[in-house]
Amino acid sequence: MERQIIAREIARYFYLHLQSELKKPSQYIDDIQFDGKTPRQINEELIRRLCEEFPSIEQGQPAPYNFIDKWTQLNQVGVKYKTFSFEAYNIVFLERILRLKHWDDPDSYQKYHDKIFELHGKYDYHAQEWSPATFLKFENNMREVLREIVYSIKEINHEKGWKILFAESNEYQLAVSEFFEKLLHEAYDEAEKLLENILPVEVAQELKKTGRAEPVYVESATVLFADFVGFTRISSTMSPKDLVERLDYCFSLFDRIVDKYGLEKIKTIGDAYMCAGGVTRPQPDHAVMAARAALEMRDAIRNIAIDGFQPAGAVWNERIGLHSGPLVAGVIGKKKFSYDVWGDTVNTASRMESASDPGRVNISRATYDLVKEFFECEPRGKLEVKGKGLVEMYFVNGLKAA
Repeated sequence: MERQIIAREIARYFYLHLQSELKKPSQYIDDIQFDGKTPRQINEELIRRLCEEFPSIEQGQPAPYNFIDKWTQLNQVGVKYKTFSFEAYNIVFLERILRLKHWDDPDSYQKYHDKIFELHGKYDYHAQEWSPATFLKFENNMREVLREIVYSIKEINHEKGWKILFAESNEYQLAVSEFFEKLLHEAYDEAEKLLENILPVEVAQELKKTGRAEPVYVESATVLFADFVGFTRISSTMSPKDLVERLDYCFSLFDRIVDKYGLEKIKTIGDAYMCAGGVTRPQPDHAVMAARAALEMRDAIRNIAIDGFQPAGAVWNERIGLHSGPLVAGVIGKKKFSYDVWGDTVNTASRMESASDPGRVNISRATYDLVKEFFECEPRGKLEVKGKGLVEMYFVNGLKAA
């Protein structure tokens, strides 16, 4: 019985507050929107629902003062409140009154809890510069304002009424705390995903555990470079937007292929794409997987041209080069982490790409020795390579027939 009386009395004060909301200047209640509605629409709907639940408040004695004004003075946000109706909080507060009224309904708590999560999910916390501590402070101040209302009710035992109010307030604080904990977990998960998108999973995990990632020497790995022929000329014929969209489309295809064959994307530099096999985990067939990925990348770019995705005058064609050997892998940077590989193997792979022909996959002798049982390869002989002299190379034409 006490809960019903307390809920009705708080509803009477809330009714006065909602009426005062509708008296605000038009620019505050007809222009600002929350959840696709104007404050006027929201508060009119809240008044309708409030009167349905508590029909007597329309005809009864008006509340002596606007309890929200007292609350905002305690919160020291009075001026801000006059320019922003706190529509979301008004909606939440009605749910709190209804929860108090229907406390003994077995379904009431879950409905209330879900509604709190839904409504708080629509706050713009960053714009308001609010935090969990802000909400807890606001609620502590609301307790004091509501306690004054409860102690003014003559029909109930004030100490019992305060305990009822305190229980409802605790329940609200707990729901808000759970909501922010959910946000915290979501933000943590998002940060985890972001870190693992930037770095290899194994490296990211080591970094999280120890705060650093030790560089490693890899005895045998395969590095793949791919870039687009005549990219400077092509880029001059396209708008910046179209150019970036095209690169993103092609590199996204490459990303999927790299994942498919268990390789690790290292980086992109302009129109160049670099990945490697065998660098973050043991992969005995790294050269075979890299060669298969290279052929699939080549075919993917060919299919783009066939499907008519190429704009007029800007035919894209790629060169791909592979080399296998030892290298060093690690993370550099403190603020913007970058996973990279170093060594002569990397330099030679880059030279294999430069020495390739458009639409072809060029490999070194070292890679050829690791993949020759599986692929049809075309000997190219020894070709001059800048800084390395004569280097034996092969084109990979495709998989051998089974």
